[in-house]
Amino acid sequence: MKKIILLGLFIASLFIGGQNSFAQSEEKNNVNFGGHVFSGDFPITLGYAYLYNYNDLSIIIDTAVIDTLGYYYFYQVPIGYYQVMAGLHPDDPNYEQFAYTYYPDNVYWGDADPIKIFNTSWEFNIHLVNQDPELQVSGSGRIAGTLKSLDGKSIASNVDIMLCDENLNPLKHWPTNDIGEFSFENLAYGNYIIYPQIIGLETVPVNIRISNDQPEVIDVNITIKDGQIASFINE
Repeated sequence: MKKIILLGLFIASLFIGGQNSFAQSEEKNNVNFGGHVFSGDFPITLGYAYLYNYNDLSIIIDTAVIDTLGYYYFYQVPIGYYQVMAGLHPDDPNYEQFAYTYYPDNVYWGDADPIKIFNTSWEFNIHLVNQDPELQVSGSGRIAGTLKSLDGKSIASNVDIMLCDENLNPLKHWPTNDIGEFSFENLAYGNYIIYPQIIGLETVPVNIRISNDQPEVIDVNITIKDGQIASFINE
């Protein structure tokens, strides 16, 4: 009887030891990383950092809240290649001044470099791109429209719509509402580009001109289909 008990304890210890070794091996392949998000000289009241797998940008792996200290952290992430996007929450007083930015300082996800994570590191800093207030000239013009999904996915709300100048420099941005609507008001007359952006999807920007003859363009339709975002204006 003692031999059987001892044998059972020995097998159990082997099993537990094997499990612990496997868990430790898994932990060794996971690392922690993060960095500081800068919004010029302004403190961040509320912001977010979003973690994506660089090989599959369609899913947000994790979200980190950024407070007045300006840091973001992701814990126990498997080694590999990632992308991080950071930005201010609409409730932050400086939301309109800074665009959503991909590591390290890119407005457009296609221009952003992957983050190579092989060791724990806290040096992946992001500098939010400043939407120059001097370019945000005011006037009586307006550009508005709706984002619709044709793929059966409910992603028409909370999509970042950028208003850019004719050289694709970002001027303003705002997320679509619950039914996919967006609106930019008090604009000076001139040429603009509407650039909706969802990471991983190709965007076809739309050029818009507002003037004395046509101070408002309020029927911009943006569609999401087959992995592409296309925009057009109803005549």
